[in-house]
Amino acid sequence: MAASNLTNLQVFERTLETAMMQGIAQMVDVLNGASRNTIVLKAGNNPGDYNREAIYDMEDAVVLRDVYSDDAVAEANLSRDVVGGVRLSYGTKPIRIDQALWNHIGRAPGEAAIVVAQRLGPAFLQQKLNLAIAAAAAALQTIGSDVVYDSTDDVISLDALNSGAAKFGDRSGAIAAWVMHSTPFHQLIAAGLANAKSLFTYGTVSIMADIVGRPFIVTDAPDLIAEDGDYLTIGLVQGALTMEENPGFRAVTQTTTGKTNITDTYQAEGSFNLTLKGLKWDEAHGGASPLADAVAVGTNWDQVVNSIKDGPGVVVRSDDT
Repeated sequence: MAASNLTNLQVFERTLETAMMQGIAQMVDVLNGASRNTIVLKAGNNPGDYNREAIYDMEDAVVLRDVYSDDAVAEANLSRDVVGGVRLSYGTKPIRIDQALWNHIGRAPGEAAIVVAQRLGPAFLQQKLNLAIAAAAAALQTIGSDVVYDSTDDVISLDALNSGAAKFGDRSGAIAAWVMHSTPFHQLIAAGLANAKSLFTYGTVSIMADIVGRPFIVTDAPDLIAEDGDYLTIGLVQGALTMEENPGFRAVTQTTTGKTNITDTYQAEGSFNLTLKGLKWDEAHGGASPLADAVAVGTNWDQVVNSIKDGPGVVVRSDDT
């Protein structure tokens, strides 16, 4: 490999990583806030295939007492459960970044790197979001009617969303944001949704707020459309979906010779842990290092909390026309 080519690749790799990580970090901060922290992306350090956290619950322990009684009183038990997520490993295909390309367009390798970073940053964010949405949609539908409101006789409406939030009863106010496909969002607009304003846009993800205050996270994630064509709108509580990027992101640039043309490629890999509030990844059935299909299987996410109100949220199903 020529020294100049090695230098160019090093500049490309260093510039790409810096530009991409800075861009993602900036957008992550905005996304977390604009989604009311229902979707949380952050740095983590999770060794192994799973992350686990103990949670505690206690039976009703506060009672009225009869000051004139000496009767025995039943004990209240403190219980301990474990919730947790799973480590997902991602990577890129080898990306052709032939030095001849930036020579041809008259650009320095650093400029070419920024172009690639502008493509990869949104793609990494979208992948994480799609996987989290797939997991939430599958898990909540597996829990069933306690958290699913069926409005499939009609298109989405504010009344349907209100009925979906009502699944949480006296804690319906905990539903802090809606994740929805762009089609039902525009159905709401067509029905007269007023005062919508944009809070955040990055790649194919948009967050808007309506007059009732709950933001709409609008993204055409594949799993927001059910197999029968109905749309799934997910109401999330704070901390419902957490994605922790693990250290160890790795990227390699490589020059290959021996063919008609010299080729340069870039390839990267990393991992993050996905956690759903109040649920636990089923290690026995879901296994380690799952792919997208397994993440989207509802039975691979077990409800741990006793009350659905301590889970990730609700789902509203609506018609496509």
